[in-house]
Amino acid sequence: MTLKRLLHNLMFQCVVFRFYGSEVKPPLAQGIPVDVASRKKGRSGRKPILIDLEPLRNIELSNRSTIKDVAKHLGISIGKVQRYLKQGHIKRHSSSIKPYLTEANKKSRLQWCVDMLDLNS
Repeated sequence: MTLKRLLHNLMFQCVVFRFYGSEVKPPLAQGIPVDVASRKKGRSGRKPILIDLEPLRNIELSNRSTIKDVAKHLGISIGKVQRYLKQGHIKRHSSSIKPYLTEANKKSRLQWCVDMLDLNS
């Protein structure tokens, strides 16, 4: 396969040049298998962008109930907010204060359960 054909078939350019480089072509011609894996070690790629979470703290609690609301008030995309959640920069929070059942609620729930019982079964 020619170099132009490989590039035309949407292969990554770095892989093509690694494949047809000086260290790969001679062993390949002799039928010896060659490793063409990436030689980059560690953390390569784009550096992470630091985020400022102070504007998030300034948003009212009623306006940050959903990811869409948070994204709208921060002026960033929904996907970015989801990424911050996944990376652990932002934590999901639900109300830890749950109202307890009153005696009247307990009685009405118990009465509903009793009403649902089928005495013939």
